[in-house]
Amino acid sequence: MKIKILPFFKKDLSGVLKLHLKLADFKHHLDNHYYLSSKEQKIKKDFVKYFQKKRSNEKIFVAKNEKNEIVGYIFGGIEKASHFSKEKKVGEIFQIFVEKDYRSKGIGLSLLKKILSWFKKKKIKIVQVESDAKNHSALLFYQKQGFKEKIKTLIKDLV
Repeated sequence: MKIKILPFFKKDLSGVLKLHLKLADFKHHLDNHYYLSSKEQKIKKDFVKYFQKKRSNEKIFVAKNEKNEIVGYIFGGIEKASHFSKEKKVGEIFQIFVEKDYRSKGIGLSLLKKILSWFKKKKIKIVQVESDAKNHSALLFYQKQGFKEKIKTLIKDLV
């Protein structure tokens, strides 16, 4: 299986949107009390509008199979760091998703390496990522790549 990791172009929008909706449903499956499903989000219009604009501080890479179908993507950006941080800016991985049939084949790792390389070119020294505490495979994936737990977010339902 030959997979290419390429920069995102507007023509890739529908393929990334398709995977983004699958990611929404995956998160909803993890915790349907907290996350909206793809049907509940009604995000298609906002998603398309958001990605129509070029953003120099954000980057998406896509993984394409031999049929030129998008089977994975990673989306990250450069954010202002906490005022407590020594760094002024940090890299943040917003989303990563690989189609179920393509997982455990190194595609997620290739996507991660590509965006980490982009962060390095942008002189970013710290990269952070958030993951649901129930998403054990994602947590393990990031830990294997040298990410360490730094901050915990605690949530309390008031209803």
